[in-house]
Amino acid sequence: MTYNEPRYAALRAQGGTRVFALNRERLETLLDSHPRIVYKAMRAIMRVVHAIQRRMNLHLIELQNYIYKVHGKY
Repeated sequence: MTYNEPRYAALRAQGGTRVFALNRERLETLLDSHPRIVYKAMRAIMRVVHAIQRRMNLHLIELQNYIYKVHGKY
């Protein structure tokens, strides 16, 4: 969707699943007419970004501890 580049996503269902697909035009129409969906989508995106950032920070700290041999773990 962003930058008009193709995107790919893969998911594996653990149970019965329904798949719902929207093309870009339909999605934009939906978002224009339902601002609450935009809010909920942005919150969901921020939760994922926050989790990724937190995990990256923990990995960075672990790497720094390894490089500088801090806390006697290595």
